[in-house]
Amino acid sequence: MRTYRVVQWATGNIGTRALRGVIEHPALDLAGVYVHSEAKSGRDAGDLCGLKPTGVTSTTDVDEIVALGADCVLYMPRSCDFDEVCRLLGAGTNIVTTRGEFHHPGSLFPEVRKRVEDACEQGGTSIHSTGSSPGFITEAVPLVLASIQRRLDGLLIDEFA
Repeated sequence: MRTYRVVQWATGNIGTRALRGVIEHPALDLAGVYVHSEAKSGRDAGDLCGLKPTGVTSTTDVDEIVALGADCVLYMPRSCDFDEVCRLLGAGTNIVTTRGEFHHPGSLFPEVRKRVEDACEQGGTSIHSTGSSPGFITEAVPLVLASIQRRLDGLLIDEFA
């Protein structure tokens, strides 16, 4: 079985869950962890997500992450930094992200989209944008559930990110 070297970028709510998934997955090898706060820097990845120590420590150094030459970065920061994204892609690291900016690439500013596409071409990389079933949970499921009701007085959908 081929294994993939993966970096977890950010360890907030979503990133922590993803980190746990990488550590526990037999086909994924945790190569690094990027964190934004000095308080998390230098901590073991397992400690950051409630698992046993892994021997992989977190860093706030982007250069250190790029130098790892990982197959993929799980890019899950609170806000998107296109300079970071383009640097990773241009260096040959694919990105899987939950960032909403990439769900509909056509909605990016043309100059930003071109920068990202150029970085992908330069690095021979790609971006896979995902999340909690974008366009399904908040749009399709409520309509199906509402259709089986005899009476519906209101429908409220909250999205948390």
